[in-house]
Amino acid sequence: MHIIDTHCHLNYLNYEKEHQDIADVIAKACAKNVKQIIHVSCLQKEYEQIKEEYLKFEQIFFALGIHPSHAHEEELDLERMRKHFQENPRLVAVGEIGLDSYWTKEHLEIQKQIFAQQLELAKQLDLPVIIHTRGDIAPLTLQMLEESGVRKGVIHCFTEDLAFAQKALALGFHIGIGGIATFKNAESLREILRQVPVERILTETDAPYLAPVPHRGKENQPAYTRDVVNYVSAMYGMTPEQFAAQTTKNAQNLFALPK
Repeated sequence: MHIIDTHCHLNYLNYEKEHQDIADVIAKACAKNVKQIIHVSCLQKEYEQIKEEYLKFEQIFFALGIHPSHAHEEELDLERMRKHFQENPRLVAVGEIGLDSYWTKEHLEIQKQIFAQQLELAKQLDLPVIIHTRGDIAPLTLQMLEESGVRKGVIHCFTEDLAFAQKALALGFHIGIGGIATFKNAESLREILRQVPVERILTETDAPYLAPVPHRGKENQPAYTRDVVNYVSAMYGMTPEQFAAQTTKNAQNLFALPK
C-alpha cells in the first residue's frame, strides 16, 4: 500500500515529547505505508529555515506560500519565491494560500492582495495551488480562483457546502480530506464528500492539527494518514488498498510526484 499525506506542517510538530527528530516522524509514517509527504510552509522564512534539513529525506516534498492568517507578518517577495521554485524541483505547489475571515477580519485587504499575486505566480510557473478558505469569505475565494485562470490545485481541509464543492470541481480542483471527515459530528460533511468523485480526492493530515479518529485529542502526524484512508475508503465502498491506490494516483498526477 502506498499512501500520501498531501498536507502537513512538519516544523510545527512536537520534537520534545512526541518525536525524536524529523527522521523519527518519517519512520513512523513509512511504518504505516505513508511513503510521500508534502510539507507546507506558511511563510517564506519558514521554508528557508527547514529546506536543507528536509531535503535529506526523499519522502518529503514541499509547498511554499504565505498563509492568509500570516499575511500581515511577512512581505510577499515574489522574485525570492520564484527563485525558490526554480532552485528546488521538489517544490511542487504554491500554498498554502487563500483567504480566512474566521480568525480575524483585520487584515483581509492584505490577504486578498497577496492571494491574487500568488495565484498569478502559480499560473506563470504552471504549478498547482493549495487553497485555504475559512469563514464567510469562501464565496470570494471561489471568485478569485475563477478570475485567476488557475485550474489545478486542491481545496485543503474541505469543510464547505456542496455548492462550493461542485464549483471547485468544475474549476478543475481536487478536494482534500483529513481528520475532520472522521469526526462523529461530521456526518453532513461526509454526505457532501460522498458526492465528490474519488478521482478528485486527496488524503492529508494538516498535522499537527485535526488528528483523525481514533487519535482525537492527540497531536496529528503524517502516519495518521493511514487512519484517514481506513475510515474514508468505506464511504466510497472501497477497500483501504483500493482507496489508497486511487488517491495516491490523484496526488502523483496533480503534484507531478515520482511514481
